[in-house]
Amino acid sequence: MLKKLFLAAAFVACSLGANAQIWMGGSLGLGLFKYNDADKTQTTFSIKPEIGYTLNEKWDLGIGLGFSSISNMDCEKGESQTKIVVAPYARYTFAQTGKVGFFVDGGVDFGFINDKYDEGEKESTSDFWVGLRPGLKYAASDKVSIVAHLGSFGFRSQKDCYSNFGLGLDVDNTNLSFGIYWSL
Repeated sequence: MLKKLFLAAAFVACSLGANAQIWMGGSLGLGLFKYNDADKTQTTFSIKPEIGYTLNEKWDLGIGLGFSSISNMDCEKGESQTKIVVAPYARYTFAQTGKVGFFVDGGVDFGFINDKYDEGEKESTSDFWVGLRPGLKYAASDKVSIVAHLGSFGFRSQKDCYSNFGLGLDVDNTNLSFGIYWSL
C-alpha cells in the first residue's frame, strides 16, 4: 500500500512538473545604513523563499515566507529587530514582450515583529500590509526566471504604532527587490 501511495505521489509531482506550473525561488537582501551623528552602522538582512502555481498565461498564485533582521537601529525603535512575514499573493501579467513580462502582485503581508532594546527588554508586535507591487520578469531559460519588484501601493498598519496609506516608488533597499525563480 505504501509503495502505491508513493508511486501515485511521484506521478502527480512529475506530471505537474512537466507542465512547469509549479515554481519556487525567492530573494535575498542586505542593506547597510550609516548614521551621521553616531559611530555605528545599521545592518539589514532579509530572506524570502516563495512557492507558486501558474494558473494560465496571465495568472499565478504564490506565497512567500520572509525573515528579516535589523541590527543597530535608532534609539526610538530599539537596538535590534527580527521580523517574520507570511505573504500570499496573486500575480497578474498584463504585458509580455519576448522574454520579458510586466506584472502586478496583489497581496497581503502578515508580519510578526520582535524588538530588543539595549537594556535587554523585549517587545513583540505585529503589522499588516495589503496592496499592489509592480514588477517585471525575465525568462532566462525555460526553467529559470529573474524577477524584480519596484515599489508598492497600499496600506500598512503596525499594532499600537502607526497606519500608513501610500505609493512608494523610490529606489532604496525597502522598495527594490530581485529574485530568482525555478519552474519545476
